[in-house]
Amino acid sequence: MADRHLPDNPDLDQYRRQAKDLRKALGAGDPVALDRLKRFHPRGASTGAAKLADAQLVLAREHGFASWPAFAAEVGAREAAGWPVTVACDAGKLRVDVSDGSNAKSVVLFVLAGNVGSQHRGIRQIADRLRRAGHATVLADLLTPEEALQDALDEELCFDVRLLGERAGLILDRIVADPALSPLPLALFCAGTGGAAGAQLAALRREAVRATVSVAARPDLAGSALARVRAPSLFVVGGEDPVAHGFTRTMLQIFPRDVAHRLEVVRGIGPRFEEGPAAARAAELAIDWLDSHLQRAEHGA
Repeated sequence: MADRHLPDNPDLDQYRRQAKDLRKALGAGDPVALDRLKRFHPRGASTGAAKLADAQLVLAREHGFASWPAFAAEVGAREAAGWPVTVACDAGKLRVDVSDGSNAKSVVLFVLAGNVGSQHRGIRQIADRLRRAGHATVLADLLTPEEALQDALDEELCFDVRLLGERAGLILDRIVADPALSPLPLALFCAGTGGAAGAQLAALRREAVRATVSVAARPDLAGSALARVRAPSLFVVGGEDPVAHGFTRTMLQIFPRDVAHRLEVVRGIGPRFEEGPAAARAAELAIDWLDSHLQRAEHGA
């Protein structure tokens, strides 16, 4: 399993420098560096003096790649992507991080609000898994940095469903206008109170939204908009979160019964879930759901 995860805007030159620094540390007998070599390249640890290629392989494997060329190719592809960008809204600018969509089979818009934002480590882990599975990702915070600071104190804006829905629509408009992303089938990945914004968006933009995934989210806050959702929807909740189970039961009473949907319970998923096994399991479920339902939507099934 990867110990580290790539950001959406990595720097290949920086990783080259890290590999050189690691080789120097190995040559100096640094115990931390030697432990990294032993864990991720045991054959290199047994050969004596480490070469630059050994250090590069350690870095690649720490990030979940089998080789340095594969790692460098992925970093280069992300460097070539045209974003991150900002999207203007009524209160300023929203941060949007976008991966390269040139060889992707779909684009997944992460609709995030509340306790879970685009820099959240669990969300980063899930987005990384989706990209490796061939899905371009667009990570969007629905509050400006200034609003997020205030919301951390009073938790008011993260429950303003109308505001969140409008801002999610602005970001969707930006995706639709992008020549590299607009041809791809689009899905939503929702977390926190972004679940309500995602449900609203799926109800209003049926022609654009082909599937949705909600993890530790609050789609129930969308109210009657849930009844108008036509996109196949996966809901992932925590096994130890009775409050979330109550919200989910309320939501399922409103959600259309003739639209494909599934509820999955994952131990460790909650309002503040972190990276690790729970996030990895949520990513697996999301990939299976998107691969299945986006393919059907593309072929009109």
